[in-house]
Amino acid sequence: MKASTHDGRFHADEIFALAVLKLIFPDLEIVRSRDEKVYKKADIIVDVGHVYDPENLIFDHHQRSFSIKRESGIPYASFGLAWKQYGESLCGSSQTAEYIDSVIVQAIDADDNGIEIYETKIEGVGFHTLSDIIESFVPRYVDDDKVKIGFDRALNFATSYMKRQIKLAKELFEVALPNIRKTIQDAEDPRILIFDKFDKTWLNFLSQASLKKPYLLFFPHIERLEQLEVFPKDGKSLNILNCYLQGGEEDRRILPISLRFKMPFIAIMDVFLQKLTVLKERLN
Repeated sequence: MKASTHDGRFHADEIFALAVLKLIFPDLEIVRSRDEKVYKKADIIVDVGHVYDPENLIFDHHQRSFSIKRESGIPYASFGLAWKQYGESLCGSSQTAEYIDSVIVQAIDADDNGIEIYETKIEGVGFHTLSDIIESFVPRYVDDDKVKIGFDRALNFATSYMKRQIKLAKELFEVALPNIRKTIQDAEDPRILIFDKFDKTWLNFLSQASLKKPYLLFFPHIERLEQLEVFPKDGKSLNILNCYLQGGEEDRRILPISLRFKMPFIAIMDVFLQKLTVLKERLN
């Protein structure tokens, strides 16, 4: 199987589109050229040719007639078009593929289409995106050999990254979300969730679990450390309140609920349950 894309400077758009194709076709051969006689010989055409024809595996978005957008308003770029074609096959479900599109693909498509979706909230403090990371592989001066080296390294990075993110996303839907929903179902008060073990995946996924009210989450974290977390009304972030038990009895924190914890986890659970009324009042 052979894929073609344009030569010269490369961008996150076609790099990630080709990464998706590499996951589908591990032995994929890639040719880079803007010569129509060259790129049209490939089985798949990416980000060149001014044609979008998914049935014939042509994924470009630069033609003036192209106007396909998502419900979010973000237009598709070549990464999004390749993901639209193969994302569900890679993820095993449309739900997981849509999640990846929302947290990874759309940002790169937006950047390639010149749409700003980020803003800085602290003066002098910026951010570094996946598009920026791919840009770091582009050599400062156009040199065919250096561009090829940078292109290959960027593609290896993107392929590895997507493989890992797909695995994590599948775990979110297949493991984390069912566990969260079961905890909500089994809870005496569904606004107060007590987990018997810590799983980092739920930190990224609570908003997917139909949490509509403020939640208090209590769970063991690492050895001799317990956490109480507040899931706020906006459903977008976690305000973390930690109770550390790492030193001796003197190593403690005062939680907002005015409880001083300096006992093992099971004893803390007992105190936590005894103070359920206090917690409910604070939730209300």
